[in-house]
Amino acid sequence: MLEPRQSGSQVSEAQYQETSERISIFKDWFLKEYMGDGERSSILVLPISNVTPNYRDVYPGAPSPAATGLRTTYLSPYLGAPELAIPSMFSYILHIYVSAR
Repeated sequence: MLEPRQSGSQVSEAQYQETSERISIFKDWFLKEYMGDGERSSILVLPISNVTPNYRDVYPGAPSPAATGLRTTYLSPYLGAPELAIPSMFSYILHIYVSAR
């Protein structure tokens, strides 16, 4: 099994084959269990993140540690499926600083 965030140049052929097989098993299972395995047209809608303003002049805090499991942003490449990102509409407080020049 690959270590999280392992560089591609450090991946052996055996590790690559094992990971490819695991992704194939996941893809077959997911399509059968969630998408009907071609029996009907399906669409899957997933939230990617909490929608909040992300100001560039505010420190975002320490980066999150690498998460285990499947992230929603990885689903499309694993399944070889198209992905459509639609921004949501939200209200936010206008964040303006006026220079004292």
